[in-house]
Amino acid sequence: RARGIDLSRALLFATDKETYKLGQELGLAVFYDETIFGFFPKDAAKNYHDISYALIMMTKVFSVHLVNALGHDLLFSDVDIALYRDPFDYFFRQPSEFDAFFQHDGPHHPTRFAPLAANTGFYYVQNNERTRYFFSLFMRMGDLVIMERSHQAALTTLINEQMSLHGLRVKVLGKDHKLFMSGYHYHADKKLLRKLKEGQHEPYLFHANWLPGNEKMPVLMETNNWFVRDQCVDKPFEELRKSISDVNDCCLAESVPYIKSGDEEEEGGDDDDREGSDFAENLPPLANEPQFERAEQE
Repeated sequence: RARGIDLSRALLFATDKETYKLGQELGLAVFYDETIFGFFPKDAAKNYHDISYALIMMTKVFSVHLVNALGHDLLFSDVDIALYRDPFDYFFRQPSEFDAFFQHDGPHHPTRFAPLAANTGFYYVQNNERTRYFFSLFMRMGDLVIMERSHQAALTTLINEQMSLHGLRVKVLGKDHKLFMSGYHYHADKKLLRKLKEGQHEPYLFHANWLPGNEKMPVLMETNNWFVRDQCVDKPFEELRKSISDVNDCCLAESVPYIKSGDEEEEGGDDDDREGSDFAENLPPLANEPQFERAEQE
C-alpha cells in the first residue's frame, strides 16, 4: 500500500487463527480452514530442513493447488518479499505459450535444483490443463516434500518430470534477474544493492531469501523494505490488540530508517554490462559459496 500497489487481488493464506484475524483487520482477503491448516506448526522452524520447516512447506502446496483448481491464474509470493511495482504489469506482457514463470534462485548448487534453478517462493502460473494436472499431482506428493524437507527440491523434481512427459512449459526469469532481486544479489552484487538502497534501481521486488529467519528483518530494514513500527514487532496477536487500538497503525507509510554500521563495506562486482539468458555466467558465484549455509532456501 505504501508503494501504491493494488491489493484487491491479494489473498492471504493463514495457517492459524491469529494470522487470520490479523489479516482481516488489515483489510486483506484471508483464507483459513482449520481442517486443512490446523495441524501446521504455529512457531517458526528452528532450522532449515527440520521437520517443522517441511510441514510449513506443505502450506505452499495446498494454497496454490486450491486457487489453481478453481480455474484462476495466480501469482504466488512468500511473505519475505517486498514489492516495488505491480508484478502483474510484467507477467501480462509475457508470451502466452509459457505455463509458468519462476524467479531465478541464483547459481548456488550445481545439481540440487538443476537444470532451471527455479525459486519456488515467487512464481506466476497460467491456468490450463497442464498446470491443473501439475498442481493436483503435486498436492498428492506430500511425502516427497516431507522426505526432501524442501518444497523447492520436490517441486523441481516434478517440473523436470512434467516438462519431459507432458510438455509443461516453464520459464525462469534469468535475463530479467535484476528486476526480481533476491538474497543472491544481496550477497553477490553489492553495487546493484547500493543502487537499490539509494533509489537508483527499481526492480519489481526484493526477495529476502538465502537468509536465516533471524536475518530477514535486518536485511529488509537495510534495503528500505521494513514498514512495521517497533512496538508491533514480535508480539502475539492478543497482546498486540491490547496495546494498540487499530492494527493498521502498526503499518508505516515509509520504511523504518536504517542506520549503517561503520564496519559495513560495499563490495562486489558490478554486472551492469552483463545481460543474457545464462544467469550463472552473468553473475559471479559467491566467493565463499561452498561454505555458505542455506538456512532458508525457499
